[in-house]
Amino acid sequence: MIPRSILLWASLLALAATTTSCGGEQGPQDRYTELTQLLACACPKENFTRTLRGCPDTCADPQKEMIKTMLDDGKTNDEILQYMVAQYRTPKVLATAPFAGIHLLAYLFPVAFMLAGGYVIFSYLRARTDRRASPPEGSPGGDDDAWEKKIEAELKEL
Repeated sequence: MIPRSILLWASLLALAATTTSCGGEQGPQDRYTELTQLLACACPKENFTRTLRGCPDTCADPQKEMIKTMLDDGKTNDEILQYMVAQYRTPKVLATAPFAGIHLLAYLFPVAFMLAGGYVIFSYLRARTDRRASPPEGSPGGDDDAWEKKIEAELKEL
């Protein structure tokens, strides 16, 4: 059997190898793909419900061309995202809500509800096991001698 420490070190090395290989410089095509996933389609038909990458309509072509042009001009991803928000005058053009202000609620509510639900389930199960741990009055478990005598008396009657 392989010792746990060797397995731990092997898994840490594998994790380090994958994170360093993914952290390299992105090429223009990788950045374009990432940006089309981060931006929503501003088509009137779509109403910001699809990402640019997932929008098959030709009305998304001007947005896609704008991204390509800005990438060729050497703009950073953040500059492109800020430009798009300013261009369309709404943060809806971002496929995900920004992690600031009122939008924090979109990230915090699911976590809060999961914690509250876990607490309710934990409390219910704990109360249920507490009831099972202490036997009710007059049931076997508290006074074994009295129950043994009662059982012996009933067996003799048979």
